[in-house]
Amino acid sequence: MNHIKSSTNRVLKYVLITVFTLGIVGATFICMVIWLGSYIVSSVEVVRCSTPDKQFDCVVYERNGGATTSFVYWVFVVPAKQKVQELTLLPDTQCMVANLYGSIRNSNSFGVNVHWQDSSHLVIDCLKTEITEFSKNPTLRQRKFEVTLNQGVNDPSVLPIYMDGPRNIPQPKTSREGKKPPVD
Repeated sequence: MNHIKSSTNRVLKYVLITVFTLGIVGATFICMVIWLGSYIVSSVEVVRCSTPDKQFDCVVYERNGGATTSFVYWVFVVPAKQKVQELTLLPDTQCMVANLYGSIRNSNSFGVNVHWQDSSHLVIDCLKTEITEFSKNPTLRQRKFEVTLNQGVNDPSVLPIYMDGPRNIPQPKTSREGKKPPVD
């Protein structure tokens, strides 16, 4: 009888050790995935342009969600030269006017073009986008803005960017002696 009890205790001990070890390994794996995921998802300021009166800036952030998603473009209006606090609601400090998914400027380049028509009218141009959030008439520091989103605007001047840098850029030809010809 003691032999059976001892054998059962030993099995129970091994089962508990195995379950505990698998739990630790699983938790470690989940933490690693979350930690690595924070490095894969990135956002960067890609465009900043000031109103003609230099009081406010339009700031475009590009967010890269990783290999299985497209780029997201956040368009903010902020007081001139102010840093954007991403995804933070700061009513008197900044306002997000657009949240655009998969925007393209031409068939080979992601992104949006922005410019101010005047000090209170912001224009966002792109060839195509999916709108997830858009504000036509935001207000910031008692100034009312009008925002226009123009889809169907092709910008052929934007070159595609690849991991090794831009391509299709004409390079100066070299002469037989290896010297570059003079630029006209």
